Amino acid sequence: MAKTGNPGKIGDFVSDVAEIRRRARQHIEDGAVTEGYRADRETVVRVLNEALATDWCACCGTNVITTWRQAFTRRL
Repeated sequence: MAKTGNPGKIGDFVSDVAEIRRRARQHIEDGAVTEGYRADRETVVRVLNEALATDWCACCGTNVITTWRQAFTRRL
């Protein structure tokens, strides 16, 4: 039920689509990291990217070795 004297809101819900979009854009611009996050973001991203790359190479390397072994054993 809408509160009287507050036409833009229904309870705590914002019913103005333009305001919802403005807030969404602001949250996107602010990013996923909260204000209280103290770690060096560039270092964290670099370490995570290196870990992901290492894991990815290990998976791809395992697949290549497995494929090579299968191909080699079939020729014998």
